[in-house]
Amino acid sequence: IDDMGRVVQSGSPKPGKGSKGATAARTADKPQGQPVPSKQAKTRPVDRKLAAARALDEYKAAYALYNDGSIDEARAAFIEFVDKYPAHAYADNARYWVGECWYDVRDYEKARAEFMKVVSDYPDGNKVPDAMVKVGLCDQNLGRADDARRMYDAVILTYPDSEAAGVAMKFMERLK
Repeated sequence: IDDMGRVVQSGSPKPGKGSKGATAARTADKPQGQPVPSKQAKTRPVDRKLAAARALDEYKAAYALYNDGSIDEARAAFIEFVDKYPAHAYADNARYWVGECWYDVRDYEKARAEFMKVVSDYPDGNKVPDAMVKVGLCDQNLGRADDARRMYDAVILTYPDSEAAGVAMKFMERLK
């Protein structure tokens, strides 16, 4: 703090009173003729809408890559989406599709890990029941029938009226 009560950066010399340096120090951080924006400037609603639209476009682009069969590119795009927008309404879906990409190339361990992230990181997400079924399928493909059975059972008990529960029942019957 200088002798005028202003906060100055440590290590920087204090300009003398009335010197050209004092004026430069006072105005260096302020654009001339423009108000200084608040440090807690609020995002305008228009900016938020544009950002949300941009995020949704990125999700749709990743999904299009997946549908076109560009699995590696889609996986990278979905991972980038989750990294950039972890709280977005489609983040759980993007994580789910990362798992699907691994599942499609038969890397069941990686797929299982991604599906489990959907369950653990987005417990209220719409993809949780489907992700749980996919965990069961991964376990089944990895020769872990007991684990698969437990996961299918968990889907049936936790989400009894879901489409995923019906799918889990069918896979459970095939395990017997």
